[in-house]
Amino acid sequence: DRKLGREDAAAFPRESVPELVILSNLFARATQALVLSKAVRDAYDSLDFEMRTVADIQKALLPPRTPNVPGLEVAVQLKPAARAGGDYYDFFELPGGKLGVIIADASGHGAPAAVLMAMTHSITHTLPCPTNPGELLTHLNAHLARRYTRPTGSFVTAFYAVFDPASGVLTYASAGHTPPRMRRRDGSLAVLNRAQRLPLGIKPDEVYPEQCISLHPADRVVLFTDGVIEAVNPDGDVFGTIR
Repeated sequence: DRKLGREDAAAFPRESVPELVILSNLFARATQALVLSKAVRDAYDSLDFEMRTVADIQKALLPPRTPNVPGLEVAVQLKPAARAGGDYYDFFELPGGKLGVIIADASGHGAPAAVLMAMTHSITHTLPCPTNPGELLTHLNAHLARRYTRPTGSFVTAFYAVFDPASGVLTYASAGHTPPRMRRRDGSLAVLNRAQRLPLGIKPDEVYPEQCISLHPADRVVLFTDGVIEAVNPDGDVFGTIR
């Protein structure tokens, strides 16, 4: 059989053998590093593609437009920290010209939070005409806690409000969510936190009471997730609740 090597037994000087062994080991290590680098790059590209797909699906679950309610201006903004996340908002055009607005934040980050967000969206839309905030949150909580969140320890904070443009009354209920802020037309500030209860998915039989507040022309209500108050600048300073 033909051997891979030099036929002359003295072709490699004895003093050069250690150097040749080191060079061959370095070449083997370099080859292995290139193979592993390509494998890592391929895995990253695959994961990045999957996360972009998850992000596209998540965006498709959000309302395509803001609702048109006489006498009311509505604005939204969603900017995930990663490609996908657990933030969720939705609108419900209800009988009598009323508007339902829900904002929620699934625990965790990335794909797991996005999946929990999609579950929340799906369950929310199984309740026809959610005119009662407390009823909707109780419905969501029961389904999440009994089927999805308890085995993993996940949960969802949520705030649901229904605005009646005829009376100017905002009726709301909260499930452990960051309290919305309200700015009155005279410049005074208020926090909507008097109907706080546990986040969704923790206690199956939790009931969510409702609270009402009257709004007047030029009043503003801001609903947001903790991504706002927990934002950090380049110096590591947290934005905070006061700001």
